[in-house]
Amino acid sequence: MATIGLEATRASKQQKTGTEWYAWHIIKQLTSIDRNNQYRIYFKDHLDPDLLSVNNNVKFISLPWVGKKLWTNLRLSWELLLRPVDVFLSVNSVPFFGLRKLIVVIHDLGFYREPQLYQPLERWFHKFEHRIMLAKADRIIAVSENTKKDIGYYFPQYLPKVTVILNGFDHTVFQPLSSEQIELAKKRFGLPVNYLLYIGRIETKKNILYLVKSFSQTMAEHDWHLLLAGRPGNYGYQEVVDYICLHKIDNRIHLLGYLDNEKYHQLLAAASIFVFPTKFEGFGIPVIEALSCGVPVLCSDLPVLQEVAGTAAEYFSLKDENSLANKINFLINHEEKREQLRQLSRGQASKYSWHQCAQAMQEQIRLLVDKS
Repeated sequence: MATIGLEATRASKQQKTGTEWYAWHIIKQLTSIDRNNQYRIYFKDHLDPDLLSVNNNVKFISLPWVGKKLWTNLRLSWELLLRPVDVFLSVNSVPFFGLRKLIVVIHDLGFYREPQLYQPLERWFHKFEHRIMLAKADRIIAVSENTKKDIGYYFPQYLPKVTVILNGFDHTVFQPLSSEQIELAKKRFGLPVNYLLYIGRIETKKNILYLVKSFSQTMAEHDWHLLLAGRPGNYGYQEVVDYICLHKIDNRIHLLGYLDNEKYHQLLAAASIFVFPTKFEGFGIPVIEALSCGVPVLCSDLPVLQEVAGTAAEYFSLKDENSLANKINFLINHEEKREQLRQLSRGQASKYSWHQCAQAMQEQIRLLVDKS
C-alpha cells in the first residue's frame, strides 16, 4: 500500500473551468475506485464539500498560507518535506521540493506554441514551472495526442516518460434534453428561440472577439442570437465588451458571465449550435460536453479539436478571416447538416469518461509504485 498525494485547492474553486474541473473529477474518481492506496488530499483554506470521501483510506489536510500565490510551490512543498508521500500526482501545479516520486499532468504548452496569447509574467511563470515539472517527473500524462506531440517538439528528452490519457466529462450531467425540456429551459431562462452558444473564459486565447465580429457580419441575414458564457480571462475581455457596446449589438450578443452546473447544462443542451473558436487548446472539454448533449458543434480547425471531435463537428479555418462567418451562415441555413452532426455527436462523446481517465491514472500510479 502506497501513500498518494494530490492538491485540491484549485478543484475547490467556486467558479471552476477546464483544468479545475479536471482536478475535481480526478480526485473524486481516484478516491472512489482506489481502495489499495492511502490518499492525502491537501487544500489551502477551503475544500469543496462534494469532494469529501467516506472511504477510510482518504485524509484531507488543510495547510494555511498567508499569500495568494505559490501555495503549491512552497507551502505544500514544506509539508511534503516534513511528511512525505510515496507518489505525488500533480494535475495543475507542482511542489518545488519534498517529492519522492512524481506524476505530472500536462494540459497544454500554449505558452510555447502561441506565446502572444499570454501576458508576459503569466507566460514566464508557466514556462518556468513546466520546465521544473517535466524535469522532476517520473511519469508524464498528456491529455491528448496533440499535447504529447508538443512535449516531443519542445522537450524531446522527456518523450519516453509520456503517456496519453484522454480527458473525460460528466456523463451524469451532460445528456440531451427532450423538445419539451428545451422549451421549458428557454422559458425558464428567457432564452431566444435559436442561438449559438460559447462556454469558456472570455479572452484572446479563446478567440472571442473574432467570434463576435464574425457573428455580427451575419446578423442581417437571420434572427439568431449569440450567447457568451464564462468568466473574464486574463487577457482580452474588455475589448470584447467595448466592441459589443461600440457597435450597439448587445440586443443580439449577450455576455452571461459564469454559469452554475445546472444552468450550464440547460443552456448547452438547448442551444441550436455550440461554437468553440479557440486559437489554442490542450483538449477542449466543452466540445465533448456539447456532443454528449446532441448539440451541433462548430469549432476551429485545430488538430487537437479534430482529434477530439472527429467527424462529429463542423470546422472553420483559423487562416481565413471569413471562414467562421461563412460557416455560421451555412449551419444556420442548413438544418439537414445540423441534424447530421446531431446523429454523429453522441457516438463520438461516448469515447470519453472520467472513470476511464481515472482508471488509466490509477494504472500509472501502480506501475510507478511497483517500480520503486
